[in-house]
Parts: sequence; C-alpha cells; structure tokens
Amino acid sequence: MKLLLKIVLGLLLFVALERFCHTQTRGFSLLKIASDSALADEEPSLEQKAELDAIFNQSFFFLNSGGQCYAFLSEDGKTIIKFFKQHHIRIWNRLSNIPLPQLFKPYLNQLLDKKKHQSPQFFESCRIAYEDFKERSGLIYLHIHKTQCFKKKLQIIDTLGIAHHIDLDSTDFALQKRVELCHSKFKTLIQKNDIPAARQCIDSIRDLIVERSQKGIVDRDFNMRTNIGFLGNQAIEIDLGSFTKEEKGKNPDREDLRKRTQKFHKWLSKHNQTLSQYLAEQIEHF
Repeated sequence: MKLLLKIVLGLLLFVALERFCHTQTRGFSLLKIASDSALADEEPSLEQKAELDAIFNQSFFFLNSGGQCYAFLSEDGKTIIKFFKQHHIRIWNRLSNIPLPQLFKPYLNQLLDKKKHQSPQFFESCRIAYEDFKERSGLIYLHIHKTQCFKKKLQIIDTLGIAHHIDLDSTDFALQKRVELCHSKFKTLIQKNDIPAARQCIDSIRDLIVERSQKGIVDRDFNMRTNIGFLGNQAIEIDLGSFTKEEKGKNPDREDLRKRTQKFHKWLSKHNQTLSQYLAEQIEHF
C-alpha cells in the first residue's frame, strides 16, 4: 500500500508539474513547432530577401497562443511571426490513417472535419491567403517548406524570458503585419468621435468580404472580434487557417453580408447608434 501510495503521489506530482510548466510557457516548446516537411519551398526574390533579413535582424517576443499558432511580436512592434502547432497536425495525420471498418469511417471523417484548422488542410488555407489574398491578410511572407536561403537563426524570447534560436530555413512560419483588432479600433475612433474614419473602416470591412467572395475564397470561421484587424483604416483578415476555394463563394449577396456582420452590428448598437445605422444602410444598399 505504501509503494502504491508513493507511485500515485509521484504521478500526481508529475502531472501538476507538467501543467504548471505548460501554463507558465503557454504551451510553447521547440518540439511543438518542429516541421516534418522535406519538400523545398520557392526561394524569395533578392528584393524580398533583403526585406525579410531586415525584419529578422531583431528579436521576437512571445505574444499569444491560439488554436493554430504561437505568435511572437518583433522588437519594433510592427511584425508578427506565427509558428504553426505541428504537434496538432501530426496527431490528426495519424488519426486520418487509422484503418477502421467502413461503419466507423463517417464518424472519424466528421471528427476530422471539425478539426480542419489542426490538420494539413490548414497549410492549404495559408497558401490561399498568401497567393490569392495577400494584401487583405496582411501577409509579408509564408514559409511552409524547407529552404536554403536564410542561413540564419531567429532569436525568440518565450514567456519566461528564455531565448531560443530558430533555424528559419527548416521551420514553417508565417510573417504578418501587426494590426489593431477590430473592436479596439472602433473603440478608439468612437472615443475620438472620429465618425468619418469609422465609416471608412466599415466600408473597408464590406469591401474585404466582397473582395474575398469574388475571388472564390470562403472563410469557414469568420469572427470579426478576433480575426479582423486594421492597418490604418484598411480591414485585414488575420486568421490564416479557415480559407477554402469554392465557386459558390463568388457572388456575395446582401443576406451574406448581413449574416457575417450581425454580431458586429449588435456590438456597434451598444456603442454608437450613428455607426450602427451606417452599417445597416451599407448592407441594405448593397
């Protein structure tokens, strides 16, 4: 009994220690962002390489952890680098390859469909954002295969202040411009009573949805609170993991705009009736 009690206490201590470390580091570790890809990516142009080198000459500091990525902010506060949670992708890869009786395959497919943002389809979404929606996704560069052009390591600082050095050629990442999130942007404009600028932002949100739809790009997880930001008064869609290409997405209509801005319209109604009315008018006149 004493031996069993020691084993149980040891296991509990191990779990508690693991959870504490996970909380303190927000789950980040180098192992979790290690890429399994062996394919070569297209090398950046000399001009683009010079721009990237200038960005990578500074350190990046831990900013946040989401469902798909760990985000780090550059020293100058202008750029965010996102490292993908490769351990999630490895898990779903193994799940999708499990040999199951035909009876159970629909249930596995349903589970995998719910977790598309943690599957290899996530990389296809990133590629769509970079190749077809680059300006509106704020992307500077996408690196999802191995290269041999950087030949340097990027210094990143985790939540504990520990420095890590990332081999850029062998690590998958996305480099994005830093934006001001949607609700924060509008709160600032409303406090300043800058209604003309706020109207420009509303117009830009509408234009973003229309432009994306006309390109045949569908966002499966459109969330204005967390996934829409602004560079100046231009709306940017910062979430990279929910894009697909579909022909039916090429004809946005009034009802689609109303549906996608419904929660934002409700939020505006609580903060500024003039802007709430303006948003409703823009949708009605679409």
